[in-house]
Amino acid sequence: MQRDIFGRMLGISLGHKVDIKKVLSFPLTPLPTYMCHADGTICKTDKAQLVKIIEKTMEDNINEHPLCFVIAILDDFFMLHQMKEIPQTFNGLSKKVLTMITQFKANRIDIIFYQYFTPSIKDCERTRRDESASPVSIGPNQIRPHNFTAQHKNIQFKEALVKFFY
Repeated sequence: MQRDIFGRMLGISLGHKVDIKKVLSFPLTPLPTYMCHADGTICKTDKAQLVKIIEKTMEDNINEHPLCFVIAILDDFFMLHQMKEIPQTFNGLSKKVLTMITQFKANRIDIIFYQYFTPSIKDCERTRRDESASPVSIGPNQIRPHNFTAQHKNIQFKEALVKFFY
């Protein structure tokens, strides 16, 4: 595909006296090539692939845990996803999350709530799944949804949960 595009561009530039250097300063595809394949399908990478690459570069003592961390960066949505016994209320949930966070012995603890800004690959996934989310409000005494882990896919729920925690 790329060979065909470059061949056509070269032919046009020779026939119409077009500055090929200027033409190549603009994107050749509707989306950047790091976001999609040549056939137009979206590029997606499993997050675990990055972890596997990092683990390969580390020494053999990867299973040994350090006594103290200088910094701990925690993915709070991952922590929520891993939680076995989820409290019934959001107040109970926030207390449990705080307990989990304070178990880390570190000089500094950063809590990360990842967010996908529009436009993103997640937008395309939501459109493909035909997801539409209505606004969500969360309060301390409110009972959490029965399908709590399924709500993690709802962007409105995630934003409301972050606002509640902060």
